[in-house]
Amino acid sequence: LLTQAEANYYGAIYGYCIALEKLANAVGKTDEFDYLIRFR
Repeated sequence: LLTQAEANYYGAIYGYCIALEKLANAVGKTDEFDYLIRFR
């Protein structure tokens, strides 16, 4: 199990990745980036 600090840290990274994905979609990046975010 994750400690609370670890959970917060990974949650922040996950949120950052989602934000990057939304930004990438907004500026018309390729689907490859979307694939990497969703299926890594």
